[in-house]
Amino acid sequence: AWFAAAPQQPALARAAAQLAGLLVDSLGEAGSITAAVVPLLVSSCVDEAARGDEEREEEGQGGGGGDDGEDSPSALRWQAAYFSLRALCKLGARSPALLASAP
Repeated sequence: AWFAAAPQQPALARAAAQLAGLLVDSLGEAGSITAAVVPLLVSSCVDEAARGDEEREEEGQGGGGGDDGEDSPSALRWQAAYFSLRALCKLGARSPALLASAP
């Protein structure tokens, strides 16, 4: 549910992604819990990648841009995707089969 708040509350989505990383660190391959988190992590990364492309097209730029502040909405969105990707990397290192079956 925290990941669903990403558009309205990117700080909450970032915290959820960080918590997912801690979950992977502490539980490892603990079956149903980590399996339930994988689609959320993938969705966070995909959504941010798509949002980044749209923003660059609107701005007519190849990258960078906008808000420079660490707690700006733009920064919080990419940070949520970054921490989601980190958690996916940790999961992949512990259980490649889990990621292979991800939607």
